[in-house]
Amino acid sequence: MKKLNSTEQLSVSRQFSTLLQAGLPLLDTVSLMHMNDVANHLKRGQSLSSSFEKLGFDVFCVGLIKTGEMSGALAKSFIQIETYLNKKIQINRKIKKNLLSFAEYLLEENNQQHNKKKIHKFNNKSKIINLFENDTLLMSLL
Repeated sequence: MKKLNSTEQLSVSRQFSTLLQAGLPLLDTVSLMHMNDVANHLKRGQSLSSSFEKLGFDVFCVGLIKTGEMSGALAKSFIQIETYLNKKIQINRKIKKNLLSFAEYLLEENNQQHNKKKIHKFNNKSKIINLFENDTLLMSLL
């Protein structure tokens, strides 16, 4: 199964929420969304939460799905997941933007200290983005 990023998880959650709220049965919802791997897992008697865990869904989201399965309120669980993922994506964007601004500031300060007589201008954003892309630890934190 392909691992889903946060934006893809949000899209799937929105669709699930809408279809389940409309009263569509779970297997029909999964089939309509062309999630064949999930449908196969469900037909073999596995839980929806375990299928979503294999898709790489956030641990918190998987927990909400488990709760929804046990309580019979799966549609409500997907509404909560949608809210959670929206906030998570917004926070991650703000963190990346602020880290980028801070890194630009540090590079500019460093540049000014080393070139007091002649200020060399360069594209800070591209250098910072390259630093971020090459630092897998930093990217995993974002």
